[in-house]
Amino acid sequence: MKHKSHQGKIHHPDRYSKIPYDLADLERVIVQMPDETCIRTLDLTEENNYNPVLKRKLFKEVNENRVVIAGWTHHKWLIGTGIGSFLFVAFFQYVFNYLFIWPVWLLIGLPSLWVFYLGIKLPKENTIAFHRDRGLLELPGALWDPPVIQKFDDAYIRFSKDGGSYTNQFEWSIYMHRYHKAGFKNMGVALGRWSKGRWETWSFWVWYMDKNRPLPPGSAFDEFRKADFDRRKSEGFPPPLYKSRIPTPESTPEQQAERELYWKDVDYMVP
Repeated sequence: MKHKSHQGKIHHPDRYSKIPYDLADLERVIVQMPDETCIRTLDLTEENNYNPVLKRKLFKEVNENRVVIAGWTHHKWLIGTGIGSFLFVAFFQYVFNYLFIWPVWLLIGLPSLWVFYLGIKLPKENTIAFHRDRGLLELPGALWDPPVIQKFDDAYIRFSKDGGSYTNQFEWSIYMHRYHKAGFKNMGVALGRWSKGRWETWSFWVWYMDKNRPLPPGSAFDEFRKADFDRRKSEGFPPPLYKSRIPTPESTPEQQAERELYWKDVDYMVP
């Protein structure tokens, strides 16, 4: 199932003053400078790039063409839950002198075997990839399906509330309808583990995915800025793909002056 995003439907700027609850299908607009939610060289060091929860690198690839982030997988959790539930049933039988209690096996024992099987079958690693060069978004497939690849413009993206109804903090999630061949549907892929959960996070990804603009803030991109500038120059500096409320300058005044011979920020700004 495919969803078209709100391209061209620029909303009132008051919408960006705070993150509303369950804001669906965000339009591709750069609304805030991503000062905190950016990728720094420091973030890619061996010490800072290791995620203790995922037990692997968080940023698997960062350059001018793509950013690949380690995604969450329930592989180990399902295996542990399956084994733990099965041992609980075995202990329950031991307490009752190995008496076969079929309701316990039916309600816990057999499901624990199915949960363990799912844990074995599910991929050990998932990744979320933003392909700037091709304008594509790649997400893990539902269950053990292959990755889902869709145009960034068409991905159904929204903010979602983090922490239930007892907190006022928000994160943003990518929501894409991903149907498994067996009929199961997995809706959401969250990026709250890295992002700051504010508009600047969404602005960062829109900025990054606009390959006609310079690379967004973040020292991790510094070594790629000249190559990215030269590529856009060779293409004749095509206009931005998405609108913005803030300037998106080049890395040097000289580059800025050269690019402004083709287009200026003010020509693609929204109120």
